[in-house]
Amino acid sequence: MREKNSVLGFETEYEVRLSPRFGISFPISEFDKMYFSYGHFSQVPEFQYYYQDTTQYSSAIRLYGNPNLHSEETIAYQLGVVHAFGNLMKLELKGFYKDVRGLIDTEKQGIAPFVYQIRVNKDYGSVRGVEINFDKRYSHFYAIQLGYTLMWAMGKSSSDRQGYDYDYQGIP
Repeated sequence: MREKNSVLGFETEYEVRLSPRFGISFPISEFDKMYFSYGHFSQVPEFQYYYQDTTQYSSAIRLYGNPNLHSEETIAYQLGVVHAFGNLMKLELKGFYKDVRGLIDTEKQGIAPFVYQIRVNKDYGSVRGVEINFDKRYSHFYAIQLGYTLMWAMGKSSSDRQGYDYDYQGIP
């Protein structure tokens, strides 16, 4: 929810977010369990993106911050199973998916020859993958932790200033 407010004559906005999270775990057998988790997460952008002023006065394109940026939002799911081999060893297999919205990028503003770039929430991405972990608790003077993650990450931009870089290089 976003609300508008006037502070010292400047139009500002503030936002309130709810971040519901849900997790459930239940035993399958004496040595096995299954779990599922779901959650909404939000992250405030770095402060430099709100208040950044250009230091590139010799550049043809200025880059400015935006004090009305929204929080970046993530919705995450996770499903996994754990098998215990007695009291000392366990094997865990899990799959996950994350949908990320409101990532920071830049956008061209103004009319030529007075153009500039401003930070905006317009990027998005998704991450999905599987993870396998093996743990052996400390006994007989050693412990082992092995893990492997296979992940696919896709998104619109590869950096928070890709729009600025493309505009500077003349790439549409």
